Parts: sequence; C-alpha cells; structure tokens
Amino acid sequence: MKYICTEDDDSIMFDRYLNYILPLKEGIPEEFRDLATESRFYDPASSESLHDARPSKVNISETVGNQVTNEPSCVSIFMEFRGARRMIFLEYSGVTNYCMKGPDSPTYFDTYHGDLFTHEFRIEKEGEFIHEIAFVTGASMIIAFKSLRHWSEEYPE
Repeated sequence: MKYICTEDDDSIMFDRYLNYILPLKEGIPEEFRDLATESRFYDPASSESLHDARPSKVNISETVGNQVTNEPSCVSIFMEFRGARRMIFLEYSGVTNYCMKGPDSPTYFDTYHGDLFTHEFRIEKEGEFIHEIAFVTGASMIIAFKSLRHWSEEYPE
C-alpha cells in the first residue's frame, strides 16, 4: 500500500488516499470509478464495503494468443468475497500482472487470508491500474489490469 496505509502504520488513512485518487478520478473508467473513489466501499460501517469481507473464490483464466492473427494472450481474474450482508464480485480483465501472497505465519484456525483489511487503487500508467488488497493476516493481492467490473448481491432473507 502506498496511500491508504503503510507498512509502518497499519491504520487506515482514507483522507490521504482520497487526496491521491480524487484528482485522478476522470482518468478512471466509469465501470469501477465509484469502487475506487467512494467512501461506501471503504467505510467499515457500510454494507457495500469490502472491509471484513473474506475471499471465497479466486479464478485465474487465460485465453491463449494467436500468432497467425497477432492476438496476444489475455488473462482475467474473478474474485468472490463473502461480506457481512452481501456477496461481492470483482472481475478483472486485461490483467498484465498479479501477485498473491499468503500470510507470513498462517494459523488456519479461523481462515487463511482472514478478513479484508483495506484496499486501494493506483494508476500505474495511462490505461493500466493497480488494485492492492490487504488482509488482516498479512496476506495480500496486487492486480495490474486494464478493466474491472464489480457488483454485489444481498443474501436472501
């Protein structure tokens, strides 16, 4: 994390993150602009927040390129999170890099990754974005991508 928290200070500094991301808002595609910039997706009290959600599924898929038509291979990542009141889905396409790191000292008593602590978006270069996700256990995910679709579904009553 570079803005919302640092290795030296594990508290969430949403104002510092907003100071970074809001001037860049117009350069973020509409499909995930709200997810990157609106407090409801970060506020622990919000039912739409990723905070405290747990990953229940991660799927990485690759479409093989074609040398004849000069089409490059394409990587996509689908993630499903179980939140307190809803399922949250993230579907990344045009993935150019990703890294998933487990906790340094996994306990397995509760969960491997643990609850999602916080996340932040960064613009790597024009048209390429970074989504970094940190979990309470120290596990993390960093995804470089070109497009992101997100949605959620409330649990049935």
